[in-house]
Amino acid sequence: MTTMALPDSAGRQAPNQPSVARNAWDTIPVPELGLWQPSLTVSLVVPYYQAPEALEVTLAAISEQSYPSELLEVIVADDGSELAWEPPVDHPMVVRVVRQERQGFGLARARNLGAKAANGEILIFLDCDMVPDRHHIEAHARWHHQIDYAVVFGLRNHVDFRGVGPSDVSKAVREDGLASLFQGRRVDPVHWIDLHLSRTDWLRSDTSDPWRVTSGGNLSISRDFFWDVGGYDETFRQWGGEDNEFGYRTFANGAVIVPEAMALAWHQGEGHEPEDDERRSLEEQRPKLANLIPDPTIRRIRPGRSYEVPVVTVHLRTITGPKEQALSVVESVLSGRFSDLVVLIDIPPESPDLIWMERQFQGDGRVRVGSDLDPMAEIPSAQVRVELPTSVLLSMGALEDIVGLVWGARLGAIHITNPNWDNSRDLIEVYTTRAWTRAKRLDDDPANRGVLMGRLFGERWISGRSYGFFIADAEGLAMSEQYHQSELELRDQQIRAVTSRRSVRIADAFGSIARARSWADFVGGMKQVWKAVLGKPPAI
Repeated sequence: MTTMALPDSAGRQAPNQPSVARNAWDTIPVPELGLWQPSLTVSLVVPYYQAPEALEVTLAAISEQSYPSELLEVIVADDGSELAWEPPVDHPMVVRVVRQERQGFGLARARNLGAKAANGEILIFLDCDMVPDRHHIEAHARWHHQIDYAVVFGLRNHVDFRGVGPSDVSKAVREDGLASLFQGRRVDPVHWIDLHLSRTDWLRSDTSDPWRVTSGGNLSISRDFFWDVGGYDETFRQWGGEDNEFGYRTFANGAVIVPEAMALAWHQGEGHEPEDDERRSLEEQRPKLANLIPDPTIRRIRPGRSYEVPVVTVHLRTITGPKEQALSVVESVLSGRFSDLVVLIDIPPESPDLIWMERQFQGDGRVRVGSDLDPMAEIPSAQVRVELPTSVLLSMGALEDIVGLVWGARLGAIHITNPNWDNSRDLIEVYTTRAWTRAKRLDDDPANRGVLMGRLFGERWISGRSYGFFIADAEGLAMSEQYHQSELELRDQQIRAVTSRRSVRIADAFGSIARARSWADFVGGMKQVWKAVLGKPPAI
């Protein structure tokens, strides 16, 4: 086994930090292939399980890459193969093997294992049956030389490799003609990736789900950024889903997701549709993904529903006023129509109200009480953050409307005027995790963060009163009663509107017949049916 280490990267100049708006990856200037001098080290992490022939073909292609070999190492992460694979002693590259015990489908664990062993400043993940073209590594790495919060994914084709060996691949890659090996054979691109790229103008349009294409079989990210977002989720122990979950977390952490057409790899085996057992596994994984990815494209957003990772965190800033007022504010949040949330209540450790508040919510999993709570540390993958002073109450629809505005207008920040506004009161601040983390990465000064979020992702100023925010009085009681009374009146209006619908009236009328306990009840029910159908009572 070759154990030579990569060159020491100490003192190497860090990548630039360009201010990229939304996912405008095409505004990042990158050099043309072959016309620049790379300087960053690369670790190519290759997850592997009992496929020695496929691995030998893949390594043959890697050995002919255009990227400088002195900056490159390969980490083969073996997911508990029964027959261990070892690189030959005269292998032309730096190749190391790390192994883990087999514990179910271990792809996520194997990728993390390889990343932990990596020395490179850039991590490129490539499945062991993916054969890269000559400029594959260079195409990935050129982005990370310019920006260290990019996630770059390459394309892939599926093709039958029967009769194609390592020497054939080495020669074809060296001559930059890997496609020539497959003339006359069916080549299958991955159609769902093509459709997603087409729908999003190659991820340049402002959609909420560019992370869907971040397939870990051909993906790159800086090593530091990889661990900033926590690596792959090792609770994924069956086929499917780990790529989407990891991709979402990079997105929520401010990543620019880059599609790189020149980082093309050829999958050894035609056909990219999952097998029947893989389809069943993916079906079982979908509820897990819905719990971990707080995005309306992948989970059901319904009143009363809540998930492991919420869409929203509501942070009550340090409570110094009456505890009853804070309690009233929290209850107004929890009683709203939007329930996919967690409330963080910040109380100084020396406050005499800390234990009182902890006991108020000790049985409610949607509320956390503590001191110096950091919403980003508590729930790093929530999509929307609300910073709420304890001077306002929320109507039942206020939070639902605010989240709808964030999603509908694709905003990074919303500044809501406090209905109890005076010079001593703060704004109600709403921002997306994606905007906050991107801005923090670019400028760690909190005073500048709000400006950056607005500039890069868009912002809006709105009136708190117009979105259902009300004044909370000093005791948190009188306005609470007024708030509940107004909500009861609103509910009554909505119930009357619903019950006036014809289909509802007909169903209710038939229900009266089904519930009849006497002849008079039955006749009354028939009259309701008649009126519901014809709009007037029968002439009897």
